Amino acid sequence: MTKYMPLYFALSKSKIIKGNGEILLQDELVKLWHFLNMLTGSRYSTVIMRGESNENLREQYNYDTNTPDLLAQCIFMAGEKGRICWNEKKFLDPDDTSVENFCAICKTLNKSIKEGRKSGNTNRTQKIQDFFSRNQEFCSTLEYIETLAGKYRGLPIDVRKKVNLYYLSIAHTINSHKYRKASSFVSTTTNPQVADLFTNDATIYGWVPRVTMERTMQNQIKPIEYVLTTSKPDIKQFGFPCCDTPVYPEQKEVSLRCGILPHFIIGFQAGCHFYVNPAIFSTMNKLEEIDSFQELCTFKKHLLLYGLDIDQSDFKEFCRKTNFKRYYTYNGDKYHLHRIY
Repeated sequence: MTKYMPLYFALSKSKIIKGNGEILLQDELVKLWHFLNMLTGSRYSTVIMRGESNENLREQYNYDTNTPDLLAQCIFMAGEKGRICWNEKKFLDPDDTSVENFCAICKTLNKSIKEGRKSGNTNRTQKIQDFFSRNQEFCSTLEYIETLAGKYRGLPIDVRKKVNLYYLSIAHTINSHKYRKASSFVSTTTNPQVADLFTNDATIYGWVPRVTMERTMQNQIKPIEYVLTTSKPDIKQFGFPCCDTPVYPEQKEVSLRCGILPHFIIGFQAGCHFYVNPAIFSTMNKLEEIDSFQELCTFKKHLLLYGLDIDQSDFKEFCRKTNFKRYYTYNGDKYHLHRIY
């Protein structure tokens, strides 16, 4: 229960309301309570948080916490997207398994580390210098990209994607001025103190599904892709260098690819209010219609692994009302970016 306390604390000290500003009805409060008990009592989910500033919210949606009802519409329809969706800049695609793309990823990561160590006498510079000191073997291998490329050629396609994803997640965490403008990740954390460090305007609460080894062996469709910075990736068994420790170990970062889907958002806290994703109520209504224990178990597992039911039938048209230039879809194998205009 301890790892879910930040969510319960946020709800306990806030006035819990719907996106339109109305206070929850008693039956809605009970549905939210049942949903959270399902979420926190399961081995299939991990609660995450993301602190956001009004400036970033306005850049994405044209709205911020000063108009919470309009902001809620955006967050619960579109979620939050990586900066590759804010513009039309060229970006490094983890799904591109060509050797040329891999070399470009390595060069970007190597440059980010070097520039980060020399960017001035700042706390960030010291953190990256410390990262270099702790991971000298990893950093030094990036100087021999042709050697890495030779190993990369011999990898299966699915492992190449994992290598790409892992190396790009490190570049995202370093957050170099150039790369962050076209980053394909959104940073979240499991540590509430870290979320508070980045802003006091709004905190988004959601979860990431944990796909078990059993499901992986069955080749079932993955719901989303993300990288846990504190976990050792399995690419190490293929002879690829990995970090011993992440850039910011204390941040307990979870880097989500492309963005936070609204299907996995519980709600957001702004000031003394907690705005609940309305999809929780419609989803829980379906649960009440099930009269089989086995079906209930299946429903719960599917909900936690694949998210809430969100009506996105007019999604592209909705995005035109925001500042997004692109949006993405995921079919369980590849992410696809689509231009809005």
